[in-house]
Amino acid sequence: LEPCRALLERAGPRARELANGLTKDGNSVLMWAAWSGCLDVVKYLVRQHRADTGVANRNGCTVAHWAASGGHLDVCVYLHDTVGVDFAVPNYGGNTPLTHAVAFGRVNVVEWLREHVLAVDQEDEKAAALARDMVGWTDGEARRKQVLQLFTQWFDHDDGAHVQDTTDEDDDDVF
Repeated sequence: LEPCRALLERAGPRARELANGLTKDGNSVLMWAAWSGCLDVVKYLVRQHRADTGVANRNGCTVAHWAASGGHLDVCVYLHDTVGVDFAVPNYGGNTPLTHAVAFGRVNVVEWLREHVLAVDQEDEKAAALARDMVGWTDGEARRKQVLQLFTQWFDHDDGAHVQDTTDEDDDDVF
């Protein structure tokens, strides 16, 4: 937090402009802070410099996509509950923060989004299919299996659609 604070204080009247600056791809300082889990920096940018929480990058990803991809639940909860960031908005490819959390195996964020933020709808099917497709990837495989198990449990409990678990039942990897 201190390096960020020092840089923005030195900027004087341009601090808000710098805090809302974008890379050539449209990514903001707030997005990077959310992705990396720097809750203090996220709070500082929002509170002190009115960082724009609604900006989308060239792919249509918002700070919600970045926070969910990073997997830092405290950042996601702050952005949603305190700031009011919408975690249901899809990017230009149709992917939501939920599908990003699934893709990166962010079990705690998937669970929070599904249980506390999002209504049950077709997004669950898309995210569940993504979880099923990604289970075989070696990087983060145990986390992806946990995500798939969450969807399997939810669908079994909801008596709605079903997700076929194709994981190897002898593999008990847990991160």
